[in-house]
Amino acid sequence: MKHTDFRLGQEFLGPAGLKWRCTDIGSRTVAAIKLVHEDPIWYQGPPYIVREMVLDEKDMEECYPDIVALIVDRLRQSQASIYPKQNPDDFFTLLNEENTATRGSYPNRRFLRFDRVRCDGEILHPYSAKRANNGEWVLQIFLIFPCTYIEMLEADFVLLPIVTEDALKARAGLSRHPSIPRRQ
Repeated sequence: MKHTDFRLGQEFLGPAGLKWRCTDIGSRTVAAIKLVHEDPIWYQGPPYIVREMVLDEKDMEECYPDIVALIVDRLRQSQASIYPKQNPDDFFTLLNEENTATRGSYPNRRFLRFDRVRCDGEILHPYSAKRANNGEWVLQIFLIFPCTYIEMLEADFVLLPIVTEDALKARAGLSRHPSIPRRQ
């Protein structure tokens, strides 16, 4: 969805297919509450008993007016994606580690939302973080195309540019076989 698609009181679906309700519209953000309780008392407000979340442009792109729009978009993305197919083991590794980081003490969790591109064109997907012995944050990174894992200091990672469609296309052009890699 786009910023202009939201209306006060409108219910919509988030990226996981859960229902949300728009509670406020700013100049470039939207506030919303997640509808997870049966009793409507939870949703009286403002102020609301449940936590209001602010959705930025990236968050809004992952919202849908209904389940049909969500499914159609997911199908379109899967057919048009430049990203190589992932091995199921890698997918679940990333999912589990990302959930661990999200529940953990890493203060910059939203930072994990943005893939970056290295000077050699490699696409880096941050999925978790841990503290080094010296107190610095070390990001755990999945290299999208070779399907390998590396670690990098957060301070170094933040200096890299955010991935663009052009960077993805350039990197995809270097790959001969975008099929699912086999684990060894």
